[in-house]
Amino acid sequence: MTSAAAAAEDITIAILAGGAAKRLGGRDKGLVCLQERPLIAWTLEALDLAAGQPHFIVANRNLDEYARFAPTIADHDSGAFAGPLAGIAAALAVCSTAWLYSLPVDCARPRPEILAALRQAALGRPVDVLVAHDGHRRQPMFALYRA
Repeated sequence: MTSAAAAAEDITIAILAGGAAKRLGGRDKGLVCLQERPLIAWTLEALDLAAGQPHFIVANRNLDEYARFAPTIADHDSGAFAGPLAGIAAALAVCSTAWLYSLPVDCARPRPEILAALRQAALGRPVDVLVAHDGHRRQPMFALYRA
Protein backbone atom coordinates (compact mmCIF):
# COMPACT_ATOMS: atom_id res chain seq x y z
CA MET A 1 0.00 0.00 0.00
CA THR A 2 1.34 3.42 -0.87
CA SER A 3 0.75 6.64 0.98
CA ALA A 4 -1.69 7.62 -1.77
CA ALA A 5 -3.87 4.64 -0.81
CA ALA A 6 -4.84 6.39 2.40
CA ALA A 7 -4.94 9.95 1.06
CA ALA A 8 -7.93 12.09 1.95
CA GLU A 9 -9.34 11.88 -1.57
CA ASP A 10 -9.36 8.09 -1.27
CA ILE A 11 -11.57 8.14 1.81
CA THR A 12 -15.34 8.36 1.90
CA ILE A 13 -16.81 9.52 5.19
CA ALA A 14 -19.94 7.77 6.47
CA ILE A 15 -21.76 9.38 9.38
CA LEU A 16 -23.80 6.69 11.11
CA ALA A 17 -27.16 8.16 12.10
CA GLY A 18 -29.26 5.09 12.71
CA GLY A 19 -30.38 3.58 15.94
CA ALA A 20 -33.45 3.37 18.11
CA ALA A 21 -32.26 6.12 20.51
CA LYS A 22 -33.89 4.35 23.45
CA ARG A 23 -32.18 6.66 25.95
CA LEU A 24 -33.64 9.65 24.09
CA GLY A 25 -37.19 8.38 24.08
CA GLY A 26 -36.87 7.33 20.45
CA ARG A 27 -35.89 10.79 19.16
CA ASP A 28 -33.43 10.61 16.27
CA LYS A 29 -30.05 11.44 17.84
CA GLY A 30 -28.62 13.28 14.85
CA LEU A 31 -31.60 15.62 14.75
CA VAL A 32 -31.57 16.41 18.48
CA CYS A 33 -30.40 19.98 19.04
CA LEU A 34 -27.36 21.07 20.99
CA GLN A 35 -27.23 24.85 21.43
CA GLU A 36 -30.05 25.22 18.89
CA ARG A 37 -28.30 23.17 16.16
CA PRO A 38 -28.88 19.49 15.36
CA LEU A 39 -26.01 17.15 16.18
CA ILE A 40 -25.54 16.35 12.48
CA ALA A 41 -24.70 20.01 11.82
CA TRP A 42 -22.08 19.99 14.58
CA THR A 43 -20.57 16.75 13.26
CA LEU A 44 -20.30 18.00 9.69
CA GLU A 45 -18.78 21.29 10.82
CA ALA A 46 -16.18 19.50 12.96
CA LEU A 47 -15.20 17.26 10.05
CA ASP A 48 -14.30 20.38 8.03
CA LEU A 49 -14.61 18.42 4.80
CA ALA A 50 -12.32 19.32 1.94
CA ALA A 51 -14.01 20.42 -1.27
CA GLY A 52 -15.25 17.34 -3.05
CA GLN A 53 -14.56 15.04 -0.09
CA PRO A 54 -17.01 12.16 -0.58
CA HIS A 55 -19.33 11.82 2.38
CA PHE A 56 -22.86 10.80 3.28
CA ILE A 57 -25.16 10.15 6.17
CA VAL A 58 -26.36 6.59 6.73
CA ALA A 59 -29.76 6.52 8.41
CA ASN A 60 -32.65 4.17 8.97
CA ARG A 61 -35.29 6.93 9.21
CA ASN A 62 -35.74 10.67 8.60
CA LEU A 63 -33.74 10.52 5.37
CA ASP A 64 -35.42 13.67 4.04
CA GLU A 65 -34.42 15.60 7.16
CA TYR A 66 -30.81 14.41 6.91
CA ALA A 67 -30.70 15.21 3.19
CA ARG A 68 -30.84 18.90 4.13
CA PHE A 69 -27.30 18.47 5.50
CA ALA A 70 -25.58 15.96 3.19
CA PRO A 71 -26.27 13.13 0.77
CA THR A 72 -27.99 10.21 2.50
CA ILE A 73 -28.30 6.48 2.11
CA ALA A 74 -30.59 4.09 3.94
CA ASP A 75 -29.17 1.12 5.74
CA HIS A 76 -30.31 -2.26 4.46
CA ASP A 77 -32.78 -2.72 7.28
CA SER A 78 -34.24 0.77 7.18
CA GLY A 79 -36.55 1.35 10.12
CA ALA A 80 -35.57 -1.95 11.74
CA PHE A 81 -32.81 -0.58 14.01
CA ALA A 82 -30.51 -3.43 13.04
CA GLY A 83 -27.49 -1.76 14.63
CA PRO A 84 -24.42 0.02 13.36
CA LEU A 85 -23.16 -2.91 11.30
CA ALA A 86 -26.19 -2.53 9.02
CA GLY A 87 -25.18 1.07 8.41
CA ILE A 88 -21.54 0.16 7.82
CA ALA A 89 -22.55 -2.60 5.38
CA ALA A 90 -24.78 -0.16 3.48
CA ALA A 91 -21.97 2.41 3.35
CA LEU A 92 -19.43 -0.13 2.12
CA ALA A 93 -21.88 -1.26 -0.58
CA VAL A 94 -21.90 2.22 -2.16
CA CYS A 95 -18.38 3.39 -1.30
CA SER A 96 -16.44 4.29 -4.46
CA THR A 97 -13.12 5.12 -2.81
CA ALA A 98 -10.40 2.85 -1.46
CA TRP A 99 -11.35 3.49 2.16
CA LEU A 100 -14.45 4.20 4.24
CA TYR A 101 -14.26 6.13 7.51
CA SER A 102 -17.23 5.62 9.83
CA LEU A 103 -18.16 7.75 12.79
CA PRO A 104 -21.29 8.21 14.91
CA VAL A 105 -23.62 11.17 14.50
CA ASP A 106 -23.89 11.65 18.25
CA CYS A 107 -20.30 12.78 18.63
CA ALA A 108 -20.91 16.49 18.13
CA ARG A 109 -17.26 17.41 17.67
CA PRO A 110 -15.28 14.47 16.31
CA ARG A 111 -11.60 15.29 16.40
CA PRO A 112 -9.90 15.29 12.99
CA GLU A 113 -6.90 13.60 14.62
CA ILE A 114 -8.91 10.37 14.82
CA LEU A 115 -9.08 9.97 11.05
CA ALA A 116 -5.50 11.21 10.67
CA ALA A 117 -4.26 8.58 13.15
CA LEU A 118 -6.23 5.79 11.47
CA ARG A 119 -4.97 6.86 8.05
CA GLN A 120 -1.38 6.94 9.32
CA ALA A 121 -1.78 3.50 10.90
CA ALA A 122 -2.98 2.12 7.54
CA LEU A 123 0.15 3.19 5.69
CA GLY A 124 2.26 0.26 4.59
CA ARG A 125 0.15 -2.29 6.46
CA PRO A 126 -1.97 -5.00 4.85
CA VAL A 127 -5.02 -4.28 6.98
CA ASP A 128 -8.69 -4.16 6.08
CA VAL A 129 -10.05 -2.50 9.25
CA LEU A 130 -8.59 -0.11 11.78
CA VAL A 131 -10.53 0.83 14.89
CA ALA A 132 -9.86 3.88 17.06
CA HIS A 133 -8.66 3.40 20.63
CA ASP A 134 -8.83 6.18 23.20
CA GLY A 135 -6.07 4.79 25.42
CA HIS A 136 -8.55 2.95 27.61
CA ARG A 137 -10.78 1.04 25.22
CA ARG A 138 -11.67 0.59 21.57
CA GLN A 139 -14.12 3.03 20.01
CA PRO A 140 -15.60 0.82 17.26
CA MET A 141 -17.84 3.47 15.67
CA PHE A 142 -14.68 5.34 14.67
CA ALA A 143 -13.14 3.00 12.13
CA LEU A 144 -11.39 2.95 8.78
CA TYR A 145 -12.41 0.15 6.41
CA ARG A 146 -10.75 -0.92 3.20
CA ALA A 147 -13.65 -0.74 0.76
